[in-house]
Amino acid sequence: MRVYDTRDAPPPPERVQQPLLHSMDFQNADASGPSGGPDITHQTQICEAPGHVKIDQSRLQKWLKIKSGTKKQKLTRSEISQAFSCCFCLIDSFRRNSDEPAAGRPMRVDMKAVRETFEKIHKKEWITRLVDESLQKLITTLLSPAVPEEALEILLILPECHVLHQEDNVLKMIFPLAGAISSLSGPSMNLLRSWWSDLKKPFLQMPIKMFTDAVAFILTSRPELTCWMGHVICVLRHLYQVNKMAASCVPAQMFHIAEIGSVDTIQNVYNWRTWQQNRFLLNVDGKIKVFKTAASIKMEPPLFPRFKVYVRRSHLMEDTFKNLEGAKAEDVKKLLQVEFIGEKDLKAEKWHLFHLISKELTKSESGMFWHNDLKTMIWFTAKVDKIKYFQLGLLCGIAMHNDHIINLPFPLALYKKLLDLRPTLSDLKELDSTLVNSLQDILDYGGDVENDFGLNFVINWDGISVPLVEDGENQMVTNDNCQEFVDAYVDYVFNVSVKDHFEEFERGIYMVCDPDVIDIFEPKELMEFMAGNAAYEWDKLKKNAVYEGVYHAKHKVIIMFWNLFDKMSSSQRKRFLLFVTGSERVPSLGMESIKMKIVPVYMLTEDQLPEALNCHKMLNLPMYRTLGQLEERLLRAIGCADQRPGQEA
Repeated sequence: MRVYDTRDAPPPPERVQQPLLHSMDFQNADASGPSGGPDITHQTQICEAPGHVKIDQSRLQKWLKIKSGTKKQKLTRSEISQAFSCCFCLIDSFRRNSDEPAAGRPMRVDMKAVRETFEKIHKKEWITRLVDESLQKLITTLLSPAVPEEALEILLILPECHVLHQEDNVLKMIFPLAGAISSLSGPSMNLLRSWWSDLKKPFLQMPIKMFTDAVAFILTSRPELTCWMGHVICVLRHLYQVNKMAASCVPAQMFHIAEIGSVDTIQNVYNWRTWQQNRFLLNVDGKIKVFKTAASIKMEPPLFPRFKVYVRRSHLMEDTFKNLEGAKAEDVKKLLQVEFIGEKDLKAEKWHLFHLISKELTKSESGMFWHNDLKTMIWFTAKVDKIKYFQLGLLCGIAMHNDHIINLPFPLALYKKLLDLRPTLSDLKELDSTLVNSLQDILDYGGDVENDFGLNFVINWDGISVPLVEDGENQMVTNDNCQEFVDAYVDYVFNVSVKDHFEEFERGIYMVCDPDVIDIFEPKELMEFMAGNAAYEWDKLKKNAVYEGVYHAKHKVIIMFWNLFDKMSSSQRKRFLLFVTGSERVPSLGMESIKMKIVPVYMLTEDQLPEALNCHKMLNLPMYRTLGQLEERLLRAIGCADQRPGQEA
């Protein structure tokens, strides 16, 4: 069994030791004074200029009234420069009036006042330019030596300034600022993290956006600077960890950097394993591209570049599993090639095997799974030889490795287990909602559980009566131990009863797929990557369609086609989706990721049917003259010839 870090608490980032700018030395980041506390002897380096300029409302209004090019502007420049190049001037300008004792160092910055001030300043171009110049000087002083604890609040103020969100300042300000933060001593970092966790959502978003935008800028515009991103990602990891525990946490998507999803970025600019290790920065598209990059590396043509599978339709399950018997790891990682025996005229598509085998496997007659009462979900059963589940894991791994969906209706609990996360009572609801309601009633019961329910620590699952604890027949469920009973019930269903069988299934998947790459996904993301989803947003299929040749959105044949499609039943549309894409399920990136290409075909015969190239999502649509022709030929092509549009199968 693999061991993973927990997702709710990623390991703390290691301190980055690479040089940042001008060979800056961060070795003094943990320097402390004689008392063992933070070194504050360098306060004068943070605020070198004489005088102290506090930005109060009267001074701010005076600045805002001054016009560019006037004598008053020249006299005011030094005042503004002093205020924004001095760390303690800025902090003092936004100190909240408070009688709270200093013990514990509560955050004293009025973030609302900070935002309002910077928004007003941003409207004055000449002041903004001066602020830009001044803050560059200020940020430089934060690096040498370590940031004194008294100056830490400046790290809350700076992300609110608009100039730090400009691309031109990534190199001049964001890198040095990230270097200063990532090099904080342990106590200082903990203090800053506690302040971040106290920020309201709109203010916590600002440092997150500032640093994620910086990463995106480097990846898209300045790839030669990628080597400097260590500090930026280090800070983002701190923010991500804080956000998990923050009272006003921002959505995890705020950390996603779409630019990481480019293949060139993953393969060339930054080693793809860096993104695997910082999975919280990846959106689903980026995670899938990381997976495909890892898969393509393993698929690089060896001496025999194909893993060939030969099956008969009449013995699909038997032949599929026979092909997997004794398969070697180096074989199953090759590009898959499928051949249907006895069908020489059919060039077998890989998707066809996964579509057919998933339907066969999930039939009750296959005996492969336990089915819930509604026949909507499947789970492992001890009645099946565990080697079959190893082969099933191989099959699922091969499907993902070859970028194909295999629609096996496992609950989310399966994908949690693959990611070493423990399923809960809510996960059991997918298998049996009535059972979960009963268990919840026991937990919520206000009366005498033992006398009113009369339960002991024995359950019946998969046709077998089993004790949940030693001597469970003689241990009654009471008010004191009912939580233990429910936890044991859930643990038995998802873990104890299927331990050997799940481990074989997991072994099969990881014989094909890299565990570290699978681990970048969240459970729901992994489920949709393997099995697709049921978010059938048909309007997006139409919206994203592209046309070739004489076809266009207002062409007569195209209008007839979409009118017919709109009248189709749900089952007919799914059959059409299968016809064009190779799966009845929607890809994990959603319907918008399907860009169907409709290509005109000049009919050679009156009976010519539409054809599809699944790998290119291409529909070759003959130029039918009437709606009747189009309807009859298309329904026949997708296997719904016996249904009229709107009829359910």
